[in-house]
Amino acid sequence: MLFADVTPLAAVFLGVGMAGVVSIPALLFADAHRSDFPRLWQAAVHARHDVDRVLVAGLRWADAVLLDARLTVREAAVTVAALLALLLPASPEGATR
Repeated sequence: MLFADVTPLAAVFLGVGMAGVVSIPALLFADAHRSDFPRLWQAAVHARHDVDRVLVAGLRWADAVLLDARLTVREAAVTVAALLALLLPASPEGATR
């Protein structure tokens, strides 16, 4: 294990140090506003718009594929029904007398 040889005192110091490292950005940016980082904020907005465009394009593609599949299944069912109507006799005695 990675921390198998760590003494209890070293583990406490490691925990305090890690908590300090994590809290430094929180202390630095505690009173920050998005207007303080306009380029970063705008980049995040553009990234979200790009993700939205990709998602919408994927949904449109999936809808088109599903619609095409439904039309194909419907056309196949109509074709099978028409072939059966042509091949099977209309009455149980037979088509001719």
